[in-house]
Amino acid sequence: MSVTPPLMSDSDSANDYHNCSPTNEPPYSFTTPVRDCSTSGLPTPIFYSSKKCTLTTKRAKREQQSRYAYDMDGMRTPTHVRALRNSIKLIRSAPIYRNNETSFKKNYPEPIFINDNEDNFIEKSSIYDPTSDITFFRQVYTINKRLGEGSFGEVFHVISNEDNREYAVKRSLNPFRSKYDREDALEEVRKMLKVPRHPNILRLHRAWTQRGKVYMQLDLCGKSLEEVAEYESPIPENKLWRHFVDILFALDHLHSHGFIHMDIKPSNILFTDDGTCKLADFGLMVDTNSGDAGNFHGEGDSKYLALEILNEKPTSAADIFSLGITILELATDAYLPSDGYDWNILRSGVIPDIYKQNLSENMNMIITQMIQPEKEKRPTARELLKQIQRTR
Repeated sequence: MSVTPPLMSDSDSANDYHNCSPTNEPPYSFTTPVRDCSTSGLPTPIFYSSKKCTLTTKRAKREQQSRYAYDMDGMRTPTHVRALRNSIKLIRSAPIYRNNETSFKKNYPEPIFINDNEDNFIEKSSIYDPTSDITFFRQVYTINKRLGEGSFGEVFHVISNEDNREYAVKRSLNPFRSKYDREDALEEVRKMLKVPRHPNILRLHRAWTQRGKVYMQLDLCGKSLEEVAEYESPIPENKLWRHFVDILFALDHLHSHGFIHMDIKPSNILFTDDGTCKLADFGLMVDTNSGDAGNFHGEGDSKYLALEILNEKPTSAADIFSLGITILELATDAYLPSDGYDWNILRSGVIPDIYKQNLSENMNMIITQMIQPEKEKRPTARELLKQIQRTR
């Protein structure tokens, strides 16, 4: 993922463009470029870049998009026609996938460990019968229901036949395509197994592979913050403060052990039955103890990514920025851009007025500290916890 922020002139400053207001104009503007003659005598198009701020809320964006649907040439097209046409493009471009059994897709289950001296839970299972063709997953767990599916895996609500407790089991959708694909998947699991236990971090109880797929037994959680925000946005501050503190505790725990999450966003924050927030999805996590920071290449969701990640090794300050943008989104119903001029505005260190007007003075102050463009000026998770404790 690569994001190139727009160039800014010397006259640009945070004060010049933080005063954004909602717009009712169509989402795209098309202008015929002025033409000039080049030395060859042929007309040369001259394009003018517009630095108009279009920051808005999700509600306003939905209303706007329901009124306008444009093609790249500026012509209006009914939304259902565009959806059909895009689906056809996806069908035509889908690669042919052949599931050939090879040595890296073993029929029998294999546990995933950090250390070789750990107990083999598959061999010790009193439920699993290795002579059966039924997978370890189907033998050891009773599936209650399917909780959901993403681009890489599906999640099930299960009851363990070994301890009669409820868990979530995540299973990868597609089998490994190569031994390198298998190693990448195992490395992600090992990263999560390294994370010390904490009440605000989703626990991976155990993991294994079978028939080319990865299985992970996790804490059972409910909705994500992203799902909650779909029907309650903006989230009232009296509720949001509690979620905010939960994730700060999780980050303080991670950072104190040398880990950087690198993918803080609402969809990776899950709720338990008692309303506690747990940080999830450690696929992009960086382990500074093993020198992982130099291997990070600006991956992740650009809407929440700190500016310095594009050119520098990540630090724990990147997580602080991402959490700050996350809280801003949840507290104000902000529609976050993925790139462009508006993306740069949110990395200027100043909260635009369109969002600031919906924040309390205390929340505005703390978020502003967290989204400072200079990473050295951002407080740590522990400093933020102390500050919130003093001011609330």
